[in-house]
Amino acid sequence: MIDTSQVVEHAITLLRSELKTIIERGGECLATEAGKSLIAWFRARLGSKPVIQQALTEATAQPSSSSALQAFRSELQLFVAEDVAFRTELQSLLESSSSQSRGGQAVHVTGDSNKIAQASGDGNTIRVS
Repeated sequence: MIDTSQVVEHAITLLRSELKTIIERGGECLATEAGKSLIAWFRARLGSKPVIQQALTEATAQPSSSSALQAFRSELQLFVAEDVAFRTELQSLLESSSSQSRGGQAVHVTGDSNKIAQASGDGNTIRVS
């Protein structure tokens, strides 16, 4: 059985990364191809669900709003738990998005006084103290 919370967190991690890209580049049209695909897929699949569609619209319209993203996460969690076909299709989309993206990294950190380092490529040296 597919773990719904993992599917939702994977989707939110990718969406959060895309929203950051939208902020940095100045518009949704400049998101990555994987991000554009995910946002378009959500819009197409959620069109008949006004509450979650509104949450997605607010999250993409206010990309720096953590509360808008949290509202979308909450609605997505409910929908993914209810609709097995949606959950399976979303998981497939996320897996293909992950395999297509190059160099994308994400870290989920909780707690205080954390030290994080990430690198990709060759010849990297990281020192965390």
